[in-house]
Amino acid sequence: MIRAVYDTNVILSGFFWKGNEWKCMKKVEEKEVVLLLSKEIVEEIYEVTRKKKLASLIKNAQINPEELVKKIVSMSEIVNVKMRLDIALDDPKDLKFIECAVAAKAQYIVSGDSHLLKLKRYEKNRNTECKGFSFSFEGHLENRGQDHGDELFMKLQL
Repeated sequence: MIRAVYDTNVILSGFFWKGNEWKCMKKVEEKEVVLLLSKEIVEEIYEVTRKKKLASLIKNAQINPEELVKKIVSMSEIVNVKMRLDIALDDPKDLKFIECAVAAKAQYIVSGDSHLLKLKRYEKNRNTECKGFSFSFEGHLENRGQDHGDELFMKLQL
């Protein structure tokens, strides 16, 4: 079974729009992918669901932010991140996804975040390479194409 960390945007987009993110979340629902989350990622998901930007989507889905977060958590494996990593990222808030992936021995980090995708290698006792790949859990995943332009996914090799 595939073990993957999805960033917040992928998770929430998968609930509200059809597209590759929806396909990613469908694979979690079908138990083909284990979605790995840390406490920090869950907290960020909750914070984002409370923003005005998503209020109408959440209301239209007839769910409240707390219920949505509970649903996401129920579909996930919660990882206890014990080791903090020292990686210079353009956006330090993205570090939580890498820390979760390393702690959980994830095979993939799924993200469209350009700051996170800039990371190519991290060395500390072992190499962690993040390589862009096209997404479709069937083959391994189709190109993002017209939906989201330059968003990519990363394969994490431990």
